[in-house]
Amino acid sequence: MTGPEENQFRIRRVPLKPNHLFMDIHKGKEESHEKVNIDAFAEYRDYRRRIGLLFSDLPDEHRFWLKSGVSVKGLHELYVELGNMSDETYSHHVNQHKNDFAAWVKNIYQDEELSSSLLRARTRLEAKEAIERRIDSIIGPEEGKDEKNIFKSLISKLSKQNQKLEKELIEKKDWLNQKQHDLELWEARNVDHEKKLYNKYKVMEQHEQHLYSKFKKLQEQEEKLNTALGQEKKEIEKQKAELKQKQQEHELMKRSALFKKHEPVYTRLDELMSYATACIFNKNYKEARDSMSKVKYYYNTLPNEDPKKKEFYAKIIKLRNYISDALKI
Repeated sequence: MTGPEENQFRIRRVPLKPNHLFMDIHKGKEESHEKVNIDAFAEYRDYRRRIGLLFSDLPDEHRFWLKSGVSVKGLHELYVELGNMSDETYSHHVNQHKNDFAAWVKNIYQDEELSSSLLRARTRLEAKEAIERRIDSIIGPEEGKDEKNIFKSLISKLSKQNQKLEKELIEKKDWLNQKQHDLELWEARNVDHEKKLYNKYKVMEQHEQHLYSKFKKLQEQEEKLNTALGQEKKEIEKQKAELKQKQQEHELMKRSALFKKHEPVYTRLDELMSYATACIFNKNYKEARDSMSKVKYYYNTLPNEDPKKKEFYAKIIKLRNYISDALKI
């Protein structure tokens, strides 16, 4: 999973107020923070890859056509159709003489285990349960049966990481409070050094506030940059749409010009094919063959990108079959 989906599951960072913990917490946890995030999404992407292989659509020549006329593109659609098809349709494909579903799985998917399970199934529901069991054995029980479990697992990991950070933050605060208490005791015993220590503390606090101010400014700059990028993206999409429209208009003009250019050829082809048909009707087969030779010549003068060429090809094949039938008679 990439792109906007990743943005929905970024690690939630604990907001920090200006204090001495800013440098300790914000600096040391970034690397482990991102590692958990990356590992979790790698696990999710691997899950999606295996699911995609299991439920991918088959090429047209390998699809299964039901008696009802429905085309089954793959194992996932067979699973759905087993729940929707009528008993009559199922009995047509599965009876005491044959089992089309088991044969299809064996030949196309080469899955002997699932094919054997389908052979033992006597009803639609039993066949559907056989597919469910096979899918569970492929994916594995630890993966879950849908993507919700992956999201739950991911959210659980992120929640544990956040709790760990909060615990460390509390420990840092306790440590700071203890140091502050020790400082007060030391100042009580060393009155001569109290002013110097206080001044050092104020300097450190001001420095930390300065760093925090810089951090806030960087956040504001990032927001402005994201806004500018969003506007630029909209402008690019607008330009793409305008370019696409111009390309379509150019294509229409090109086709129109092509039609005008070859319109005499279209007319001549229609005339020759009509004449050949009339010759066949009058049993003048020699003239019909000569006309078809001319038709072939004019047809070859048309460029392959001409859309009318496909129409004439269908007409020529039909006329050629008509001539062959007439000659057989």
